[in-house]
This record gives sequence, C-alpha cells and structure tokens, in this order.
Amino acid sequence: MKGKTIFALVILLLPQPAFATGTFVVGCAEGGPLATPMGVASAATSAASSVRSTVKDVGKSLKGTQKKIIATINKNFEAQNSILRQILASMGTSREKMKHMRMFGPQSKAYGVGLVDGRWRNVMEGMKARSSLSGKFKDAIAQHSKEMWTKSQRSYFINTKKASFVSPSLFFPQDSVLSKKQLKKVKHSTKAIIDPFPTPELPESYKGSAAAKKYTSKRKIKYSYLAQPTAVMSDIISSYAPTMSLNNWSRGMYRKMGGSGKPSNVVNGKTSLMGYIDLMVDSRFANQGWYSRKNGIHSKTPTGLLRELLVMESVKMKMQNLQMKRMQQMSGLLAQEQAISTGERLNNSLDKLYEKVVTQ
Repeated sequence: MKGKTIFALVILLLPQPAFATGTFVVGCAEGGPLATPMGVASAATSAASSVRSTVKDVGKSLKGTQKKIIATINKNFEAQNSILRQILASMGTSREKMKHMRMFGPQSKAYGVGLVDGRWRNVMEGMKARSSLSGKFKDAIAQHSKEMWTKSQRSYFINTKKASFVSPSLFFPQDSVLSKKQLKKVKHSTKAIIDPFPTPELPESYKGSAAAKKYTSKRKIKYSYLAQPTAVMSDIISSYAPTMSLNNWSRGMYRKMGGSGKPSNVVNGKTSLMGYIDLMVDSRFANQGWYSRKNGIHSKTPTGLLRELLVMESVKMKMQNLQMKRMQQMSGLLAQEQAISTGERLNNSLDKLYEKVVTQ
C-alpha cells in the first residue's frame, strides 16, 4: 500500500514531455500552445521579411515618385530658364531700343533740324553760289571802268537810272534778302559808290608820250586803291543774295515759330546767307515753341540737348567767321586810308625837297 502511493506521486511529479510544442493553459474551455522560441523566431523572420518587402516596395514607390517629381522639377526649371532667357533678351532689346531712341529718336534731334532732308547740302551749295556771285560782282565793278570811255558815257550811265536805284533799303535790307531786281539796283549803286567817275584807259595812239605814261601810272594806283573797297562791297552784297534753296525748311521753321504763310526772307523759294542765320537765331530767341511746345527744348533727351547746343554753336561759329572777315576788311580799309593820308601829307613836301636836291 505504501509502495503504490510513492509510485503515484512519482507519476504526478514527472516533468512535461520534452517533445511538447507549447504551453497548455489549464482551466480554459479549450487549450493549446501559445508560443515557442522557434515559433517566435519564425514569426519574427516572417514579419521581418514582410516588413523588408514592404519597405522595399515603399522605397521603390518613393524612388519612382521622386524621379517623377525630379523630372517635373527639371522640366519646370527648363521652362523657367526659358522664360528668364526671354525676359532677359526682352530687357536687353528694350534697353537697346531705349538707347537707340535716346540717341536717334525724334527727341534726340536738335530743334527743327529734321524738317527737310538734304538741308545741309542746300546750305553748302548756297554758300558756294554766294561765293561765286561775289566774284561776279567784283568783275562787273572792275569792268565798269573799262567800259566808260568818255564823259558822255559816264553821264548816260548815271542819268538813265531812276532815283529808286539808289535807296537805303538796298543796303542791309530788313528781311535780310534781296530780290533779283534789287540786286541789279544795288550793283548799280555800288558802282556809283566805288567809282562814280571811271578813269578810262588811253587809246593805243596816245600811250607813247610822257603825259600818257604818268596818266597810266596814276590810273593803276587809283584802281589798286579801289580793289579792297570793291572786294568788301561785293562780299557784303552777295551775303544778302537768295542763293540757298530752303523754301520748305524756311516755311516749316516759320510755322514752328507761330507764323503763317511764306516767311519774308524767302524769295522765289530761296533765302540768303544772312536770312538763314537770322532764321536760325530767331527760331530760338523769338520762338515760344522752342521753350514750351511738344517738340521744344524741354522735351529733348540729353543727346538732343547736346545736339541742339552743337547746332547753335555752329551758327555762332559762322557768325564769328563773318565777323572775323569784316574785321579783316575793316582793317584793310583803315590801313589803306592811313596809307593814302600819309601820302597826301608827305608827297608834296618830298617832291619839293627832291627837286631842290636835284637842281643844286
């Protein structure tokens, strides 16, 4: 009896079988294994593989999405760069256009310069024509003495002309220009002023005598003295002759000054050198439009202001050039007058002294 009891206890204390796969829960309606180390490891490996696979799939998905985003960003950058290039090119073009407008646009020109194309050529041609006309006046006045042989011819030359041929308005005219008829009159008056009583050349049959030689010598001296006055008067007259074809420009400038119709210093579509200078000066000095109108001096660009200054400086230089010529002419005439005066004071007494010395 005692031995049976020990056997039974041994059975009860025996450990669980080694081959068991889990822990049983006693007292539950149903029992079963909860976990084993191998199960946990297997489950962890499976879970890790699943997570790894999921992470890889997510990474692939993110990488693909990232590539798409990067491609989109790159395309956006390309489009942005293209737009920026267009903007920069447009800015450069606009800047060059603005620069070109400042340098060559309407507001970059001097006042009234662009009224008529070829104006400067007409001015230069008019200057050349004026110089040629001055030479013709000199020749005509010099020839005048050769044509007048007798007193009757001299009287005829003076008496056949009306009193209107000699008028103060012909010299330094108010409108700074002379018509063709006025030029003929002023040329006649100039001949009368310079040499009212011409000294004719002796006929060949009278040139051998001593008196004839003395006459010829004094005649040469006389016309040597008259050479400078002839040149000065011819130069002054020709500066009022209409030699510049500036009709359209003169009309346009005259309208800019507020005038209407034809300007008074235009004759048959032409104006004179003095008329041109007067209009250039008056178009600034006596022209409200130059100060305040749309194309006035206030609207000019810095380039336009500089060109305006250069244009007016060129007008000033031409005026100074004419003043220099007039001063030279005045100096020549004064020197000639001084020479004549010196001769008149000393020649008579020197002649007497010469005769006294020679006769002793």
